Amino acid sequence: MVIARLSSGFAVIGDTQFLPGYYLLLASPRANHRSDLSFDRRQRFLVEMSLLGEAIETACRGRELRRITYEILGNTDAYLHAHVFPRYSWEPAERHGCPVFLYPPGRWTDERYHFSEDRHGVLKHDIATVLQNLMRRAGSPEWSLSERDGHADRTIGRCHSSLQKLPAARTQPSWCQQSVAHEPSCERVCVPGQRHQRDNDGAM
Repeated sequence: MVIARLSSGFAVIGDTQFLPGYYLLLASPRANHRSDLSFDRRQRFLVEMSLLGEAIETACRGRELRRITYEILGNTDAYLHAHVFPRYSWEPAERHGCPVFLYPPGRWTDERYHFSEDRHGVLKHDIATVLQNLMRRAGSPEWSLSERDGHADRTIGRCHSSLQKLPAARTQPSWCQQSVAHEPSCERVCVPGQRHQRDNDGAM
């Protein structure tokens, strides 16, 4: 679901909300790598990614928010996109130093965590409101989806389904199978210097 059109792409709610406030920024027009963009468009994408993160941070502040994390990977989906995750103090302590994608498959597939207007509508509205205010302050052009007759849906339709595939449908890389199978421990993949060498395996 798209909440806003930014000058660099679309702010989209993540299908799963086990970390409430998970969003993506999908580049538009379509690009594979950041280096495919002009310098100006690269700058706008990164700035507007940070505006989305700040909107999430502001809206989630009263929910025991710990920090906002950003991931631009593209190993599976050859389409420039950024994952923006709120991280919370109520997450298991063992998860605090681990990438979100190392949460076990059940967290991504359990219907209890799927986006629902009843459960997540207020937070969605709060994030959208803050984001629009930030975009105006930053001088970034924007418009809401409701004003554009589904143009955004047509634009992202080619990539949205692949971007929102759940990790459970993918083969977990061997280096994280043991960790994911025995939640919540992730010590084996959070050793400094090792996690970063392995990030290219199986990540979105």
